[in-house]
Order: sequence, then structure tokens, then C-alpha cells
Amino acid sequence: MRILVDSNVLIAYAEKTHVHHERVRNKLRELIISNDELLYTSQGLREFWAAVTRSPNRTRNPGMGLSIDEAKAHLQKVKELFVPLFVNDEEALKEWESLVETYSTKDIKVHDANIVASMRVGGISHLMTINVDDFKKYGIDIIEP
Repeated sequence: MRILVDSNVLIAYAEKTHVHHERVRNKLRELIISNDELLYTSQGLREFWAAVTRSPNRTRNPGMGLSIDEAKAHLQKVKELFVPLFVNDEEALKEWESLVETYSTKDIKVHDANIVASMRVGGISHLMTINVDDFKKYGIDIIEP
């Protein structure tokens, strides 16, 4: 099975103190052992980078506060464990436009629609995410760690 891994899973995997770290680590191990193909998108890597380099002292949405070198090391681990999902930008944009119109998507949720658009264009039906409720409306198969 091919499974897209959401950035929140990548973040929980990298941050040993994250409330979901153990669950994520165990689920990823289970999927790897069963030879599932775990994928990431460039959007997922950007979201991961933003979160791990963001200051932990922020009141809203604190990050890990990693240095650039530390973030690079974590990013390298992700790229070693997972496979990139590259899709045609033009096709993904058309699919994204259709999704945001169909589901009246606004604000920050447009990024979730972009993940689903990449999945559809890439022929991926499964998403591993901690934010299950954000994706229920799209009719994709969700794997919760």
C-alpha cells in the first residue's frame, strides 16, 4: 500500500517529547515492516521545516526551536525513510481548485486541500495523519497512528 505521511506525523516522529511520538513511531515501524510505501510531499517537508525551526516560546503553535543544522539532520532522516511524491503541478492545481470550490475550503484549510489534490493526482488513497477530522470530508482513507 502507498501511504502519504502528513507533516504532523513527521513532526511527532522527530520530536521525542511530542505527545504522539511513541504512537507515531510504532505505527511507522509497523507499516515499514509490512512493506508499505511511505511518501512525503514537498509541502509536507516545508511544513515540517517551519515547525521544527519555529521558536518553542511562541504562545500559539510553538515549534521545536531547532538550529538549521539540526533541522537539516532531521530532514535527511525523513528523506532516507520515506519516498518523495512528485506530481504534475498543473494537474494538482486543477484538482486543488476543484476541491476548494466543492468543499468551500477557506483560510489555512486550503493546505489540507492541496495535500488531497497531490494524493489524487499521484494515485494515493491513504493518508497517515494525526489531524483526522481535517480530512474526513475528502473521502480518502485515513490512517491514524
